Amino acid sequence: MDYSIHEQKVYNNSSLIVQQKTQYEQYVQNRDELIDLLDLFMEGGSLHNSAILEKKACIKIKYDPLIKESKRILYNSERRLQYNLNKC
Repeated sequence: MDYSIHEQKVYNNSSLIVQQKTQYEQYVQNRDELIDLLDLFMEGGSLHNSAILEKKACIKIKYDPLIKESKRILYNSERRLQYNLNKC
């Protein structure tokens, strides 16, 4: 049984989307965990609140571009999958 080009692309894109979703969710989870951890230190009455705020800003600077890019790639892959599904 031979599959058409679009059917093959649907298969490839669907597996790619799973990988990209996992990566996106991992970035979001890592950022949120780090920020929550820093929030716990701030609630504990730490004397270094300004240093903690700087660390939070660094975490956001590091993860926000990664999250934005992975979200964009995921969106494009979903659009490509939908296009190939319509062509089948």
